[in-house]
Amino acid sequence: MVGIERLRGLLDGGELEQVFRELGWDNPPEGARKVTHDEDGTSARLVAIKRGVGVWAIDGIPSRPAQRRLDALVARQTRERLLVFVEAARQVWLWPEQRPSGAGYRLVIHEHLTGTRNEALLQRLAAAAFMLEEEASLTVMDVLERVRRSFDAEKVTKRFYNEFKAHREKLLDQIEGIEAPDEVAWYGSVLLNRLMLVYFLQKKGFLDDDYNYLEHRLEMVREHLGEDAFYGFFRDFLLPLFHDGLGSHLQDYDDPAIAKIVGDVPYINGGIFFEHSLESVNDINVPDSAFEGIFTFFDQFRWHLDERPTEDPNEISPDVLGYVFEQYVNNKEMGAYYTKGDVTGYMTAVTLLPAYLDRLDLAEGEPWVLFAADPDRYIYDSIRHGADIPLPSEIEMGLDDEDQRGDWWEKATPDLGLPGENWWEVDDRRRRYMALKESLAEGEVGDISACITENLDIGTLVTDYLDQLPDIESVEQAYERLSEITVLDPTCGSGAFLFAALEILADLYMTLMERAQELVDAGSRMPEFLNEAQRHPNLRYFVLRSAQLNNLYGVDIMAEAGEIARLRLFLKLAAQLEHRHQIEPFPDLDLNIKCGNLLVGIASPEDAERRLGGNLLIQTELQAIKEAAESSAGLYGDFVDAQGRNDDPESIRGLKQEIGLQMDRLRETVDGLLHGARAESVPLDAWQVSHQPFHWFVEFPRVFVEGGFDVVVGNPPYIRARLVTDYQYVGFETGDCPDIYAVCMERSLGLMAPKGSFAMIVPHSASFSSRFSRLRKFYEQTCTELWVSSYGRIPAGLFSAETRVRNSVVIARHTGGQGRCVHHTTRLRRWIEDYRPFLMALTAYATPPKVLCETQWPFLGSDPLGSILARRVSMGRAIGDVTIPARGLDMPIKGSGGSLGPAGPYALLFKTSAYNWLPVFLEPPPAQDASGREIEQTKMKALWFRDSSLRDAVWLVLAGKWGFAWWSTYGDDFDVTAGLLGAFPASAEVVAASLPGGVAGLATQLAEELPLHVVFKLNAKKHIGNFNLRACRGITDRADQALCDLWDEEAMYELNLLYHQTIRTAGGDA
Repeated sequence: MVGIERLRGLLDGGELEQVFRELGWDNPPEGARKVTHDEDGTSARLVAIKRGVGVWAIDGIPSRPAQRRLDALVARQTRERLLVFVEAARQVWLWPEQRPSGAGYRLVIHEHLTGTRNEALLQRLAAAAFMLEEEASLTVMDVLERVRRSFDAEKVTKRFYNEFKAHREKLLDQIEGIEAPDEVAWYGSVLLNRLMLVYFLQKKGFLDDDYNYLEHRLEMVREHLGEDAFYGFFRDFLLPLFHDGLGSHLQDYDDPAIAKIVGDVPYINGGIFFEHSLESVNDINVPDSAFEGIFTFFDQFRWHLDERPTEDPNEISPDVLGYVFEQYVNNKEMGAYYTKGDVTGYMTAVTLLPAYLDRLDLAEGEPWVLFAADPDRYIYDSIRHGADIPLPSEIEMGLDDEDQRGDWWEKATPDLGLPGENWWEVDDRRRRYMALKESLAEGEVGDISACITENLDIGTLVTDYLDQLPDIESVEQAYERLSEITVLDPTCGSGAFLFAALEILADLYMTLMERAQELVDAGSRMPEFLNEAQRHPNLRYFVLRSAQLNNLYGVDIMAEAGEIARLRLFLKLAAQLEHRHQIEPFPDLDLNIKCGNLLVGIASPEDAERRLGGNLLIQTELQAIKEAAESSAGLYGDFVDAQGRNDDPESIRGLKQEIGLQMDRLRETVDGLLHGARAESVPLDAWQVSHQPFHWFVEFPRVFVEGGFDVVVGNPPYIRARLVTDYQYVGFETGDCPDIYAVCMERSLGLMAPKGSFAMIVPHSASFSSRFSRLRKFYEQTCTELWVSSYGRIPAGLFSAETRVRNSVVIARHTGGQGRCVHHTTRLRRWIEDYRPFLMALTAYATPPKVLCETQWPFLGSDPLGSILARRVSMGRAIGDVTIPARGLDMPIKGSGGSLGPAGPYALLFKTSAYNWLPVFLEPPPAQDASGREIEQTKMKALWFRDSSLRDAVWLVLAGKWGFAWWSTYGDDFDVTAGLLGAFPASAEVVAASLPGGVAGLATQLAEELPLHVVFKLNAKKHIGNFNLRACRGITDRADQALCDLWDEEAMYELNLLYHQTIRTAGGDA
């Protein structure tokens, strides 16, 4: 066990080699040379290594762009690495952590000042220690897991949240003066949000230099009012603290005694501490006892603003609280689900970064030329994992000889395989990596769409491009373009997608700041944006605040959700502060994050004409309103600029009030027009309350002057349309779809700028269900390119384990071109939870032929398999051509061989749900009640045939991997229907005539083998049997191979690959 104090001493002495010797790392190989960047003159030397993970030391701390350039060289020597830049009094550690996008890892800064207690860094070092007895079994994945280890916030989150819920409910019972239960719940959230922000600030010492500020003030108020006063803390102290202290630059208190108790607190602004609308119309009070319980609960945890978590099991950081907010706002009953960070990060990365590149004035070949110089740099580590290690000989033999692949279904070793991967998947991933590397080296990837399709590391590409901008003028232009990007989450909830976008934006802003500083240091003039930034006490705080004001927008139907979204963004700002003097007022985001109904309202006059008809009078009035709204766009710009300069708070508030008055007038006028156009029967004021109309061109005039939002991203509510009774939406092409997520997607796409980027995560019914065909048609007519990745729910799901929703992530772009929409899809992916950190990085798209996309978006992740299926479909035949109607036919009984009589008809039975194989058979499998008595099977249907040989031919097709591939591509990962089975593209007559030895032999073998492999599942105290077709692959594989010989000789590899990519649970699971 390595002692923390021992590590601290070595660290302060700059003895990096000895630090890692103590941790059990190895000496670098003899002759390991330095890596030097010729242009910068900076050098790195390898000081320790462990299973290929290298630690590199650099004397001196160059600029951040120079650090990144050196890192690019180091990565060619040891792909997995730590970099440590060392000066006498300071060290900068570049430590790998998972990207916000969930796709791969990035190097993040951990700064250490000699002589200080850096617990986060020391604990991370101690976690990367290795014992001698581990050596024999240690793999590169083991080393990476420890080096990359980040604090698991979910454990502390669940414990905190469960107790938090109980205290919140207790608080709601004690709030007095508000009648409506929903308003009580709303105000309870407002109060708790404020208290949690105050808790973070007090633990930083920012409130009267008191680290237990609230508890001490509760005692002081009681002393002031007397022990018999059971009320007083809320009205006499908290409200003045909120409204007159933290929320006002004047800090003018009515009671001098209370002013003394409040003490020295900073002006925070941000709107969170202004008088709330509920406070202005209600006489609210809360007993002191309510706060005693809350403070006792809060004190069980360690609150801090450091973004670098430690291993403290009681730690509450802004990130942990972000998880709590997600759980708190997202309610399954309301169709809202918590979207994890890897999903929000991936979706924002593949929309925001392409939108930014589209805005830049790129020269011919830029930035794509960077690919050829170092292809590996832009390929995620997960894809190339183990690619430089030879395969075991018994596995390698199967590369060229398919008969030697008998062991490929087994789990791969950790040095070569990722968690849960078998050898089929390892081989496929290595092939993908080699093909992608060659494609990049040859310059074959030359546009942003290809980057999304190939799932390249676009973030690193953009950063590298910005790092090599040649002059200040180029940097200024890039900065201006970045400040113009607008990102909208139209159903923002607690702000998870806005938070993810902020992470990306902040990195881009900082990269440009650092490049500008590097050019200034080399003699260039100082750009105004850098000059302005350096006038502020904390550069990253300035960057984050600017991004929040200039780039981020959100709307939610719940006012409470918007408040929490703003609070999350404020906590991100607070996390940057080290000292009290660095505090600048939080941005006022009330004009960026608003409350309203996405589905009710007018986006623009053109939108009204399209959806509500062409009433000339209404159009004329709307056009005048649009012009008035656009005239206020400049006012909003003044409002943002004034906050950036930290102008006088009164003048800023005056601008906001002026904008608000204009918007109120326009809002009321458009509400009246829409109310009349819809011929609503209820009065206008009641309709406004129930429908919460939101008029986008009025609410965000500066955005709509530019044509809409550059990026629209989010997770809309999933609610059956028939359950939406509080309001009505009209005029949408997808209005007859059975779930409102479809209408949300249509509306959201309509808010996008002409060359914008879009992404939403929705149920996978969007991809396949005929009831959502209008949604797919709308997207295909509106967009030039679509990427649809799909995800199962067993054994793991994208949302929490309790949610169990199958999803599709739909990414769309409209580049202004004409022609049919190009589709890119993935298979419907299944994975184990340990694989989750690699899931997004390993997204693999195929581009299915158009013939496969005519009825749905197929769940297809392989171009070769797509070509194979397209050829089959193009033949125009289906096995259902030889079936007969089932009307009036009884299900066959056991022992009948599936026949209703000596001359038929003949049944091919199937269960109506599937997982690891298509459950097709000639006779029903057994089923038993709780006592073991035979009962009838459940959820079983049949395809009927007049000829038994055709029935048996179809059975062999569907029972094997051909049938499973068809169901995997066009099914929903659960249901089995007669229509889907009958649509398999083949001629039953040709199949029957082509199987070696005829159909009868293989069908008889399968019929005899199946009863030997019965598996049971307990369902409602009944044991429901199923035949385990996975145990019969020796028979069905022969039929599959014969069909491959007939249709496509290369198909067997693709069928096997898909099969082994899909099977994720025990062999007996149907």
